[in-house]
Amino acid sequence: MIVELRIRDFALVDSMRMTLDPGLNVLTGETGAGKSIIIDAVEVLLGGRASAEYVRTGSEGACVEALFDVSGNASALSFLRDFGVQPAATLLISREISSTGRSIARIGGRPATAGALKELGFRLVDIHGQHEHQSLLRTETHLDILDAFGGPSVADMRSNVAAMYSRLRSVENDISSLLKGEKDRARRLDVLRYQKEEIEKVAPVPGEDEALAEEAAILSNAERLKQAALAAYSLLYDGRETSAVDLIGFAASEVAAGASMDPGLSPAVDAIAGAAEALKEAARDLRTYAERLEANGERLAEVESRIDRIQRIKAKYGETIEEVLAFGEECAAEIERLENGESHAASLERRREELVESLGEACGRLSVARRSVAPRFESLVNEEMEALGVGKRAFSVDLSTEEDSPGAPVEGRLLSVGPRGVDRAEFLIAPNPGEPPKPLNRIASGGEMSRVMLAIKSVMGDVEQAPCVIFDEIDSGIGGATAKAVGIRLASIGQKRQVLCVTHLAHIAARAGSHFLVRKESDGKTTQTRVEKVTGAAREVEIARMLGGSSEIALDHARELLVER
Repeated sequence: MIVELRIRDFALVDSMRMTLDPGLNVLTGETGAGKSIIIDAVEVLLGGRASAEYVRTGSEGACVEALFDVSGNASALSFLRDFGVQPAATLLISREISSTGRSIARIGGRPATAGALKELGFRLVDIHGQHEHQSLLRTETHLDILDAFGGPSVADMRSNVAAMYSRLRSVENDISSLLKGEKDRARRLDVLRYQKEEIEKVAPVPGEDEALAEEAAILSNAERLKQAALAAYSLLYDGRETSAVDLIGFAASEVAAGASMDPGLSPAVDAIAGAAEALKEAARDLRTYAERLEANGERLAEVESRIDRIQRIKAKYGETIEEVLAFGEECAAEIERLENGESHAASLERRREELVESLGEACGRLSVARRSVAPRFESLVNEEMEALGVGKRAFSVDLSTEEDSPGAPVEGRLLSVGPRGVDRAEFLIAPNPGEPPKPLNRIASGGEMSRVMLAIKSVMGDVEQAPCVIFDEIDSGIGGATAKAVGIRLASIGQKRQVLCVTHLAHIAARAGSHFLVRKESDGKTTQTRVEKVTGAAREVEIARMLGGSSEIALDHARELLVER
């Protein structure tokens, strides 16, 4: 529940601090005093749209923060653990809005997004705005309300149905894609087969292009290479004049003669001898190379043709032979996948049939649960509505289904199915005895809709998670005995959950455990909204004002209402 609410520079509020109590808390004041601004601030704090319009004129920014008691709120504590905040008995949430419209939020001191605020907010506060009863005009909300009343068991069944339906839709989309792409599949297969066959015909080997380039260079220059090798051989070993080998031999003789006189020349003798032997071996290698090397135009043509074929597939399928081969493998894999398309489609169809069957069974169980829950829900809502003056046995729930040939099989029928199952729920009301029930959204007045919503909220008190509920002017269009009944119901909800209610009715205000008066003040230059907790005589005066006067009679009536509670 909300322990304390602090608001600064928000709309008409310059600075406000409210300490709320368990049970029913009411906000009263003249029309336009700013009561709903406080509710707006809570909505913004818990993830509502932040806007520069909320920043008080002349201020750099607005700030809303609240201290919550989260002890015993398992859902909120679980969220906080996942969010990275160490759970404690109390939690501070804040949100600041700059004059540019940007906002900064914190949960337990940690920065938070608006989405995180909203997700946590659902676990902390249930805000029922001035016009929220109009949500009952949308029949799609009725099934959600009934399921929420059903509790965890219905929620689990509904989640299971939603998951199955999602899987079914995914399989059906895959089947549809396969069928729609049949022509494209055939065209794609032709292209892939051609590309794969082209690579296979060339059958390149990694490194082959480099080896062929070297061979082509040798074949293209064979005559020149041969001449160079023979010329070098002649100079080294078989020259007409003195060869390098002969000259080294002469040098070896001279140094050997010197070494006989000076042993220090011996290393030079060995080095010259080694050089002579190396030259002889090089000369022999050159002669062998020249004898082996022959110009081969036919082989050169083959090599150049091979190089050309490899270059063409590299230009199409990859910069290297490795990339070309990898592309060929991808082609083969895709060909296999596409060629297996028919068998894949058959497998998907079998999977679809299995999911439809399972979904039908799950929907059937969910429908049974809903039909079991509905009478109990009707009975409790009718009890509340009777007390609120709507009429006996006025409320009922109409559960229906719609046949659909491609739907889910439930109890021997094919029914239209969606993520919430096969059921449709609509709330009906028969406010006048003897008349058949009719759709709520066709005949209920605004006041009746508010009372139906309050009745539902009263019934849902034990199953809804948020420990605090806020009603913003739910008393619209009612008065007299009905107002008294609404006050009793709000106080009753307050016994289980904290309630914060904006009201114009004295009968409701008198039922509150804590009463806050909101008023607007102006000094001629600025206007401010103030709030104060009223007790004793001050509260009697405010309730008398709500009754229409400040006379002693009105004050006596106010005292009577306060005594009644």
